[in-house]
Amino acid sequence: MTNHKSIHEVQAEVIKYLAKNDSARFAELNRKRLTTDWFNYHVNQLLKLELIVKDKDSNYSLTSKGKELSLNISNKTSTILKNQRVSVLIICNYIEDRVIVQKRLIEPFKNYYELPTEKVLIGENPEDTAFRCLIEETGLKAEFIFKGVNHKIDKDNEGSIVHDKFYLIYEAINVKGELKDVFDNGENLLMTLDELLNKDNRHFDLENTINIYKSKGIRLMNVDS
Repeated sequence: MTNHKSIHEVQAEVIKYLAKNDSARFAELNRKRLTTDWFNYHVNQLLKLELIVKDKDSNYSLTSKGKELSLNISNKTSTILKNQRVSVLIICNYIEDRVIVQKRLIEPFKNYYELPTEKVLIGENPEDTAFRCLIEETGLKAEFIFKGVNHKIDKDNEGSIVHDKFYLIYEAINVKGELKDVFDNGENLLMTLDELLNKDNRHFDLENTINIYKSKGIRLMNVDS
């Protein structure tokens, strides 16, 4: 996997924008109205890195490499996060046995179903991350119980590590507020955990996450794929 630690903030903003939009023209991407020469330089760099592609109608879109990289760009600072990523994952029973499930409406994993998830920022308490994630994406407030860790390692065909991800699993309790229908990256739905598991286009290994959630005590599960 190519190392993109030194990617410029302008280039990161382009990738973030294309992650939320299937395609865009040059003028749409230049949202900060930089000089044409300067912005064109950054667009060409992204083309050389094979992170974006330009079609015959002069529309730009993310390549598979660009979609992958978009997962490691901080929403707040546009900086590239390290390959080892820590996120919180929230299981929130909102009405009886139905939990909040999110349908992702941007790339990567567009139209996939997942549980509310957010990257832990450097120096941030994970429980604060869970609180921030829930209120920003659902409009709800809650208290949180730590249930365990799902450690997932993704490897390429040659056995090299591509992603090393820790998901800190929290259960939301004493939930207050009214659920938002939509948020920046998708829409909020309600379904049972069994209904979620029956979805073909669900995000990664939710079986392990749910097993940790249902178990007594705190669990660590390592998944090597």
